[in-house]
Amino acid sequence: MIKQDAVVVDAGVASEDGKTLGNVSPEVYEREDLTITPVKGGVGPLTVCALFENVIRAAGGLYEKS
Repeated sequence: MIKQDAVVVDAGVASEDGKTLGNVSPEVYEREDLTITPVKGGVGPLTVCALFENVIRAAGGLYEKS
């Protein structure tokens, strides 16, 4: 059960009959009170940002050691 007015992050991506689908139940999309990330591109920018942040931190650690 999802609380009223929640934000749902649909991070799962699957393909069925050539159509891109998330892993959130179809009934969830019918609810008007929820904010749901789009299936295509919904969390992609956040993932890229997190990866860059980790690369910058790792590089900073290497620089400090030398």
